[in-house]
Amino acid sequence: MAPILPNNPAPDLEWTDIALNGWGIYQRRGGLRFSIDAVLLAHFASARSGAHILDICTGTGIVALILAARFPGAHILGTDIQPQLVAAAQASGARNGIAPVTLDFATSDLRQRDACHQRRYDLITCNPPFFKIGHGASCPDDETALARHEHTCTLDDVFAFAAFALRERGRLALIHRTARLDEVLSVARAHKCKPVRLQPVYAREGEAAKLFLLECCYLGAQDLVLEEPLYIYDNAGCYRPTIQSWYNPSS
Repeated sequence: MAPILPNNPAPDLEWTDIALNGWGIYQRRGGLRFSIDAVLLAHFASARSGAHILDICTGTGIVALILAARFPGAHILGTDIQPQLVAAAQASGARNGIAPVTLDFATSDLRQRDACHQRRYDLITCNPPFFKIGHGASCPDDETALARHEHTCTLDDVFAFAAFALRERGRLALIHRTARLDEVLSVARAHKCKPVRLQPVYAREGEAAKLFLLECCYLGAQDLVLEEPLYIYDNAGCYRPTIQSWYNPSS
């Protein structure tokens, strides 16, 4: 598929402000849209200056874009199996004026072991499909279905790829459903990705946590740190100050 030019995007794309550096993002009408899950992940991940970062299952590219804003000295690549999403993400980067050496996107199937990825990355981020096939609500379109159900990417695929692509002591940061926490921890350890940082995410006080953020260290040996809970909404249904600051253009 030919790349989408930033001044002549496909007619099914619309531009959305992401309130960082004056940047925005292309999203497909009637297709995959980014949600707060991705925003939470992008602000949970940490990286040093000059780090090589890979965002797998990049989708719209929102996690990679936020990481580029947070870590301007990093080298970031976002990959996805769906070429139309990659093309839109490339157009977003170009329209935002971000040099490809800082942020780029490519179509890739993480089940394949491309030598160019082997032992290359200091950090991998992943907002993976949350649901096994046959579980969760049905999706209105194939594009969203691939992003939310494990048709082409299972938990084992994610951690197997991380164990292939991370440098020793490199980190994998992901977000997932608490209903699968035990499974995530088990698969992580099976691939020598030691869980080192865990943060439960609550919609609001008084409700059970439905999401968690996890950082694993490849070949690491650190103790697991349980971070303070992250609450998204206050009792009035408004974003908490921390969350709101991520959507505030003046922040």
